[in-house]
Amino acid sequence: MTNMELKEKLIEEAVSFVASYGKREDCRDLWRAPIVGIAAADDPAFVQLKEEVIPGHLMPSELLENAQSVVAIFVPYTKKVIDSNTGGEFSSLLWDDAYNRTNEMLASLNENLSAFLRSHGYEATNSLPTGGIVERAISSNWSHRHIGVIAGVGTFGINNMLITKRGCAGRMITFVTEAILPADNPLEEQCLYKSKGICRECVDACPMKAIKFNGKNYEVDKTKCVYMCYDKKKELAPDMEGGENCGKCSCGVSCSYHDI
Repeated sequence: MTNMELKEKLIEEAVSFVASYGKREDCRDLWRAPIVGIAAADDPAFVQLKEEVIPGHLMPSELLENAQSVVAIFVPYTKKVIDSNTGGEFSSLLWDDAYNRTNEMLASLNENLSAFLRSHGYEATNSLPTGGIVERAISSNWSHRHIGVIAGVGTFGINNMLITKRGCAGRMITFVTEAILPADNPLEEQCLYKSKGICRECVDACPMKAIKFNGKNYEVDKTKCVYMCYDKKKELAPDMEGGENCGKCSCGVSCSYHDI
């Protein structure tokens, strides 16, 4: 089997797994077909990420000694899930349920794909957690979204979400493997504001007004995101159980859902 054939089989495995998992009674109509991208483990962008963007970000070889490729997978939510979380102050019950069930599904997906690669003689890692709270800000030493950019899965929107060809409302995993898989090229700019200077819908969608503009420059106040997702919800809606992710800036906006 050639490297390209192995990559194609891996993508088929990922698509098939998500579709099969989504047939479970408690997971129906949560996800659409995933997008799979590949980055070479020695891509200079990983060095740039470590030195210029996130000091302390791990290199692929720190996770797997003979790292050759990094697999990035974005699983988009269905329109039903996205619509349920459009508007309002707190995340919808369906959004919260989808968040939690997606955590379980992604862990199983990672196990399945790692087993697939091992069956072909290549070691693969487990996906690292997305991050945690450090000094009231979201911090991670392994950024799935930044790796998604390197792997050609999407580009960053001004809401700090990864915008893919299927939208930005969804979840990601990444993992490292010894398999030499053909790398994908970076995706063209997907954010309408960055590419055309139009659309600030995510700014208005954020209930905490965490996205601030100064002329054409902008920044996301992550402390407000933390407060909304971890504190305010528990203070004002203690009976609501769900994911620590309000998702408002990725729902009901132009980049939420692309039907391809």
